[in-house]
Amino acid sequence: MQAHVFKASMMMLFILASCKQRDIVIDVARQSSDLMNCTKIFGYSVKKLEEENEILIQTGIFYANGDGEDKPAAIMKVNNTDRVLYLITEKAISGEKTEVYEGDGYCLSLRYIERLKANGIYFDGRCRIRKGITISEYKIEGQPNIHNY
Repeated sequence: MQAHVFKASMMMLFILASCKQRDIVIDVARQSSDLMNCTKIFGYSVKKLEEENEILIQTGIFYANGDGEDKPAAIMKVNNTDRVLYLITEKAISGEKTEVYEGDGYCLSLRYIERLKANGIYFDGRCRIRKGITISEYKIEGQPNIHNY
């Protein structure tokens, strides 16, 4: 009996170890999208945003191009394709801002605090991306898109 339990336990460990965790990987963009009036940009760090134009997420107003109303949205690039997600909710509690965007099968939640630095403001927070049962979370920093990268 103990041999069967041991064998079953080892088999379960092997199956779990062989299952691959798939993360949602955001591709780096080097400039803001022409699809929107980008007001904020987010990346791994403000330093990478400023020195390397390494943009992960952009937020602003998506241009409807005559197909309807311009809408608040976020754009991120996944699998080398721009994914447009529309603002569903936003709230601010005790200085922390939360914005939730949905579209193209993705749900993006941005949570950040506005902080001061020597040459202006920046945003410090986290983003969580879900598509189906796959969820990925990143630490992010951002800034207003004053340079129109």
